[in-house]
Amino acid sequence: MFTGGYHTCATRGRSLHCWGANDFGQLSLGAVSADVRTPTKVGDYDLLDLGLGYDASCAVRAPGSVYCAGRLYGPTPKLLGTGFVRVSHGRNHACALANDGTVWCWGSNASGQLGRGIFGGVENDTPIQIQGFSNVRAVVAARSHTCALKNDKTVWCWGGNRDGQLGIGLSGNGNDRNVPTQVPGLANVAQVSATAFHTCVTKDDRSAFCWGGNQSSQLGVGDDVDRTVPSQIPNGFLSDATLAGSTFSVAKVGGQVFSFGSNANSELGRGSIGTSALPGRILTLDNVAYVDVGYSHACAVRQNGLLCWGDNDSGQLGLGDTADRNAPIPVSIP
Repeated sequence: MFTGGYHTCATRGRSLHCWGANDFGQLSLGAVSADVRTPTKVGDYDLLDLGLGYDASCAVRAPGSVYCAGRLYGPTPKLLGTGFVRVSHGRNHACALANDGTVWCWGSNASGQLGRGIFGGVENDTPIQIQGFSNVRAVVAARSHTCALKNDKTVWCWGGNRDGQLGIGLSGNGNDRNVPTQVPGLANVAQVSATAFHTCVTKDDRSAFCWGGNQSSQLGVGDDVDRTVPSQIPNGFLSDATLAGSTFSVAKVGGQVFSFGSNANSELGRGSIGTSALPGRILTLDNVAYVDVGYSHACAVRQNGLLCWGDNDSGQLGLGDTADRNAPIPVSIP
């Protein structure tokens, strides 16, 4: 299961199903259309990874071919390259991890998010390698910045830094970076997630850190003050994975899920509450194996199926309507 800006995809065996916004053809159904409000089969594939962006989707099909559909690509999946194992799509750019540990990016470079050492340039769908940057194990493309986790468990970020989302102790557009820049003082990282305004990581000892924009308390540190350096979620909070949405975040803790930040679109999944500045458990959700977050919705996988909650303006919850849900609701996949 993978969540995008306003759409969602899930696999059942080799079958890929997607639903939600399709105004740019991001559901890979071969045509632009109105919202698709229930899970709809795209096709049968041997998928290595999916990366859903704001209005586009990319997939790595075995043995390593990247296909993308949506804005910039069209509604029919387009082959961009081979030799890849992971892919991540942000708002207007994307990056893929090659099987040799190098990173290749394409799309908009207005904020330097392609890591090529320049700002701007021609926007296209040709993957270009970030020179001198290797030994990478994961890469995440956000709205205007990108972060990567290297094999030595350090984190490197580049691109837009208006809200301090690069974690380098500075903020503002004048402090954007157009080459990968190591996040200082951050080691032993196991997982990284990035989105519109902020970035979060989980370390080997399960401690969780977030930084960047905090206008809706999405950093989980107890206030709404932006952070330009990694800030630990307090009170001994431990996580298996910490995931950044637009102005909210979600953490998987064992089989439980905690959420924090804005609840303007019911994305916290904890009923009709306001903003939550610290992690709080979604009490109706347990035995979770995997969780992912979109722009303002989230989904979780349990042994007995898929559940989603939050913003549903485009039918991205897959429930057949456009009503938001403030608690996890089972989704039926054919």
